[in-house]
Amino acid sequence: MLEHELWPLDPIDPKNAKFPCCLVWNPLPVVSWLAPFIGHVGICREDGTVLDFSGSYCVNVDDFAFGPVARYLELDRRQCCFPPNLSAHTCKHGYRHTEYGTAITWDDALRTSSVMVDQ
Repeated sequence: MLEHELWPLDPIDPKNAKFPCCLVWNPLPVVSWLAPFIGHVGICREDGTVLDFSGSYCVNVDDFAFGPVARYLELDRRQCCFPPNLSAHTCKHGYRHTEYGTAITWDDALRTSSVMVDQ
């Protein structure tokens, strides 16, 4: 397997609520007291901005619905993105890359998801 390096990310900074390429979670009031494994989940862009799919056809940017992030899980970008040597790749059906699980960048995949939810 050919190894590739992606551009560096800023460090995770909980104090400023920046979690690059992470899943984030926070508890739901009352519900999480009764069932601690239930909560609200968001996903973060490469710059650490939280995307919160909090309702029907609604994507909040940097506004987590139920308060600040309580837990986070860093994800591996190499599992979702093209390697840099293919990042200039263009083809007739480039818009379908995310459908096939081969997004050009992490943010490209999130942007496509946001557009699909907003429609």
